[in-house]
Amino acid sequence: MAAITSFVGQLLDQTFLAAVDPLCNPAMIALPAMKGLEVLSVEAFARRNHTFPASTSFGYSEPINNMNFCNVTVTYTHPGWGDSIHVMSYLPFEDEWNGKFMANGGGGLMAGGELLSHFTMIPSLMEGFAASITDAGYLPTIAEAFDTSKTWTFSNPGNVNWPLFMNFAHVAIHDMATIGKAVTEAFYHKAPEFSYFLEGSTGGRQAHMLAQRYPEDFDGIISVCPAINWPRFLFSNLYAAVIMEKLNQGHDFT
Repeated sequence: MAAITSFVGQLLDQTFLAAVDPLCNPAMIALPAMKGLEVLSVEAFARRNHTFPASTSFGYSEPINNMNFCNVTVTYTHPGWGDSIHVMSYLPFEDEWNGKFMANGGGGLMAGGELLSHFTMIPSLMEGFAASITDAGYLPTIAEAFDTSKTWTFSNPGNVNWPLFMNFAHVAIHDMATIGKAVTEAFYHKAPEFSYFLEGSTGGRQAHMLAQRYPEDFDGIISVCPAINWPRFLFSNLYAAVIMEKLNQGHDFT
């Protein structure tokens, strides 16, 4: 029985080793110590000839085929904060890498996350960038991300969840720059030549925050449609409805 158990164990070990991609596995992602961060886990697996499904919501009417990359997820915490944050990276294999790093942001009440990958990481990957995004420790559905009635920022009624709030505001975005570039350097054995941040809407506001608080994180920061003036922005959304009401061509708001 002992001999059989030993044989089965060796067979399972060999099967596991055969399944590990030599170009993409957690052992390759050796991260340095990072001040204020504790890495909880590193996951890495290869996606070869991968197909991203069509997403009309994000402008892709057809599937995106034949994508080859290493998918890395780093889970970490800020000691004492009780948080758990994921930084996801899509790393094209070396012959398809353009030598640069692109960090992506979020939308609505989402700091980022793979739910937005069609709009964020996939375009970066298609251009040859090593791309990263963070969920900032909060992973709503798409519907929840645009529902301002949610009380996700509160640990309990009347008490703000400050770690979650600060992560969403700026801390996790800065961490993504640190971790994403470290993952990129570990994978390719050299640092990216240039690093950028690109996003719009909430991501555009994240870009403004990065430029103000962490100007050294990136060589270039692109803020698209940040809607930074919220009083004007929100009231402008009502303007068309008000005009329609005045012309008796819209809904009856009385």
